[in-house]
Amino acid sequence: MSSMSNRRPRRSLRRGAAGISLALAVALAPGAVPTILMAPASAAVSADGQTQIGVPEYRAAGNDMVDKLYADADAGVPRPGNMDIWPTDDINQSLNIQTQSNQQSCAVTMMGQSQGFPMRADGVYADVDRNFAQTTPRVTRNFYDQRPHFDNGYMLTRPATDADSEDSLTTSGRVQVTSADAGYLTLAMDGWGNKIGVSSPNNIMQHSRLRLATKEPIENFRLVLRMDKHAKVDTRITTMGNWNGWWAPGYTQAPSSNFTITYETDADGLTYAVIEADEVPAESWATVTFRGEVLADDFAEGGQLYSWSAATADFSTLQCEAPLPQWDKQTVRPGDSVTVENTGDAIPQGTQPDATTAVATPPEGWGEIAIDAETGVLTAEVPGDAAPGDYTFPVEMTYGDGTTKTVEVTITVLPMPTYEDTTVQQGEEKTVPVPVDQSGEPLPEGTEFAPGEGGPDWATVNEDGTITVNPGYDVPEGEYTVPVVVTRPDGSTENVEAKVTVENPNDPAYETETVDQGETVTVPAPTNPDGSSLPEGSEFAPGDDVPDWVTVNEDGTLTVSPGTEVTPGGHTFPVVVTYPDGSEETIQVTVVVNNPNDPAYETGIVDQGETITIPTPENPDGSALPEGTEFAPGEDVPDWVTVNEDGTLTVSPGANVTPGGHTFPVVVTYPDGTSETIDVTVVVNNPNDPAFETGIVDQGETITIPAPSNPDGSALPEGSEFAPGDDTPDWVTVNEDGTLTVSPGADVTPGGHTFPIVVTYPDGSEETIQVTVVVNNPNDPAYETGIVDQGETITIPTPTNPDGSALPGGSEYAPGDDTPDWVTVNEDGTLTVSPGADVTPGGHTFPVVVTYPDGTSETIQVTVVVNNPNTPIYEDGEVDQGETITIPTPENPDGSPLPEGTEFAPGDDTPDWVTVNEDGTITVSPDESVTPGDHTFPVVVTYPDGSEETVDVTVTVNNPNDPVYENGEVEQGETITIPTPENPDGSPLPEGTEFAPGDDTPDWVTVNEDGTLTVSPGTDVEPGEHTFPVVVTYPDGSSETIEVTVTVTEPGDNGTGPGDDDNGSDDSNPGDGPSDEPGPKPGDDGDEAPNQDPGDRDQGDRDDSPLPRTGVDVAATIAAAVLLLGLGAGLILRARRRS
Repeated sequence: MSSMSNRRPRRSLRRGAAGISLALAVALAPGAVPTILMAPASAAVSADGQTQIGVPEYRAAGNDMVDKLYADADAGVPRPGNMDIWPTDDINQSLNIQTQSNQQSCAVTMMGQSQGFPMRADGVYADVDRNFAQTTPRVTRNFYDQRPHFDNGYMLTRPATDADSEDSLTTSGRVQVTSADAGYLTLAMDGWGNKIGVSSPNNIMQHSRLRLATKEPIENFRLVLRMDKHAKVDTRITTMGNWNGWWAPGYTQAPSSNFTITYETDADGLTYAVIEADEVPAESWATVTFRGEVLADDFAEGGQLYSWSAATADFSTLQCEAPLPQWDKQTVRPGDSVTVENTGDAIPQGTQPDATTAVATPPEGWGEIAIDAETGVLTAEVPGDAAPGDYTFPVEMTYGDGTTKTVEVTITVLPMPTYEDTTVQQGEEKTVPVPVDQSGEPLPEGTEFAPGEGGPDWATVNEDGTITVNPGYDVPEGEYTVPVVVTRPDGSTENVEAKVTVENPNDPAYETETVDQGETVTVPAPTNPDGSSLPEGSEFAPGDDVPDWVTVNEDGTLTVSPGTEVTPGGHTFPVVVTYPDGSEETIQVTVVVNNPNDPAYETGIVDQGETITIPTPENPDGSALPEGTEFAPGEDVPDWVTVNEDGTLTVSPGANVTPGGHTFPVVVTYPDGTSETIDVTVVVNNPNDPAFETGIVDQGETITIPAPSNPDGSALPEGSEFAPGDDTPDWVTVNEDGTLTVSPGADVTPGGHTFPIVVTYPDGSEETIQVTVVVNNPNDPAYETGIVDQGETITIPTPTNPDGSALPGGSEYAPGDDTPDWVTVNEDGTLTVSPGADVTPGGHTFPVVVTYPDGTSETIQVTVVVNNPNTPIYEDGEVDQGETITIPTPENPDGSPLPEGTEFAPGDDTPDWVTVNEDGTITVSPDESVTPGDHTFPVVVTYPDGSEETVDVTVTVNNPNDPVYENGEVEQGETITIPTPENPDGSPLPEGTEFAPGDDTPDWVTVNEDGTLTVSPGTDVEPGEHTFPVVVTYPDGSSETIEVTVTVTEPGDNGTGPGDDDNGSDDSNPGDGPSDEPGPKPGDDGDEAPNQDPGDRDQGDRDDSPLPRTGVDVAATIAAAVLLLGLGAGLILRARRRS
């Protein structure tokens, strides 16, 4: 056997002769706190630091055999819900539930016996196993009980009665588990007495299992099983399926490939199975199974071997999960159909009443949703007008026993691209914009567009999704649909339609003309609404029912000549217009034919008993009717009206004619035999129309209202009588002469009082006249409007009448409802007003009740205007881009600070480069991206009383850049580079500044990206100064134009003026000699000139004396001077403008 040097030190364990013993040892990562616990929690710890596994309970009092070890609840390993299904006493049992998910029943199988139950939604059945019977033992032999025994709560590896031998690998008499750095380990035994078969007449095959479960991951796992009296057959990690899954619900099986199994034999000939693993995953389980033959001769007397048997008493519940289909979320466009595959359990087949059905309830507005009973495929039609979004609907599963479950299905409707409806005229070209989703969002980049089938040939679908439409004049008016196939980047396609309405660009209309009978007018040719003429070549023809007194001319004008027999009024008829493209339309024309005679009578006004004559009627223009016209009374002409032959009317209403307007007809017959009826109105007046004056009187006073008179001031007829009418008040007396004595008491309600007076005339007729008397309260007090600042106190004087008089002595004053508590109504009627800082600024109106000495009272409204004494003002700020300034806290106009506790906050649209500080100061830090100019923004000021106001602040942001180019000088045909412009202080312009030529920049000047200028004038460029603009654009988008001046000179002209001796190489020029003649050497007096004192400015005779300074030196000096003068002039003349 292999060496055991790498194992734990062996320990001696006495063993009995006739037992099978199990030794367990689990080696875990070193150095960890002992955390592997078995119930109970009071497990002992041995002297060497190993934790001994405790026993949770005994089956029954006095029974020292326990069939299983399991974890305490604190160990964290899931435990089964019913611990009673474990074996009791010596009966071993097993349960194997087979769930037939795709059938109509759920079956339980135990020891070869099966029983089925109808499918139900919750999958739970009670007492399902009562029909199972116990099986008869197959083998009976004498056998000594080989189960693990327990002594004082600890599991022993052999019978407790044997104390003669020791186990070389385990602690004497006990199972041990070493400490670990991971969580809890649970060991469970099926029992070592499970006999599963007889291998021979003399031997028995023993099959034992040890189940493991761990909550936390374990490293360096090691388990040792001692196999006494076993002929080794095999030992392996195996899977017990539902058994282990039930024992540790929710845990997963540890991969068997993680484990290794080796066999070792010690010096005493004991065999050990050693199971090891580098890692056991968290929340996992495994089963160690080993089998071995035990000789029959080794069985002790008194034991008995049992075969498997079914025990029904301990099983009461069957968990049989009902099949449940599943439909994954799908996406679809409006108007499309969608098919969703069933990705869950198949729908069980069968017939009712045991059949399972699936019924979907569609979303509102959707049609029926079909579910195939065999395949479970769900099919739905999405409405074309379905809005984008998720639509979740239920599918109800009904099982054979009538129970139900609900599955939710979600279909996502994607936005559908839509084109704008477009209207285009014949002969016009238009572009329909790119479609957008229903939500208004653009389609994804990479979307492709192609024409669909059946679109008009005058519509072109472009690659970018726009549609170019160009219907010809031959395309009939109306609505057209352009189909477009939209392919998204994910490959999905949609069919979209664009609606295009084609209109006729011509919408001609004739003017409405008016013509008198017997006259002729010409109606102009029709025009379009914008006044344009119809296309040249348009033809005009009369339509159906055009009257014969209308002629349609070739140019479209109409000649209209109605005779006197044409009925006056509007006449509408059609004219057919045919356009050059052959299309035609019909225009309706209206002509109004007038009767040139339109007589009217004047309105007559006459008093009862009087006679008037109404003149003959005339036309509206004052002309008389045709000679020979006849007049006759129409129906219902009153007998007090006479229609005379000349058309005049004699009107004589008697006193019995009702006053008012009377309208009656007069028939006018013209010489041509036509006639018309004219209505005449006569107003009959009652010559007496008395009226009383309106009386105005104060309570407690008396006045007399004069007798009534007619409107012209005349008195009523002598003998007229006057009497009070109904409801005339008792404080009014109607006197015989018609005068009224009015004496309202203080109890009469102030205001207007209207009452009737009956007048009886001498002829016995009577009428009722309404009289109005206005009764005034002599007292009409009013308070002055008070104006007060928050926190101040004012006194509003006692109210007075409008004439300034005081109210009667003894008048009392009291606050009305809703008078604020900061107003005191004093006994003398004055008001003390003291609004606090918490009173809302603005007008406050409240009542004061005045009670007069006579007991009457009235309520006076008082208005007090409460002002906020604070009117904060911020100073204007001015700052350069890239700089920071602080604007002080605002003050009131009088310089006083705002109240302590005032808060400041930025208002809407305050820029992010502005910080409103707690003390009200404002920190302003615009960067170069901020547009120069004035920026006004709000600051919200909140006062301690909670009121607030918004104060506007203005900050002027300046561009600190003021660039200047150097002036350049260049000869024709040469090239120079003018450097990038700088600010006056020499600082460069901001990074990112751009330069571009301005208007009129010559083509021989190149503005480079870095702002330098390349100047290359040709020989054709006129010598002299050239000034041109360069546009400078800053990173913030602002720009300005800089003027640059370049002086172009002729070749050989060094720019010096007359008087310069050095103007070439001519020998005759003063100061010039042959270029090949060497000059005098330094320090040589020379032969042609006297010695010159270095400090002597006198050069002697210039005619023949060589100059110590060469022409080049002089030219350079002069050029430098000219350059300085040019720069000065450039600086003076430079102009710039900002845009």
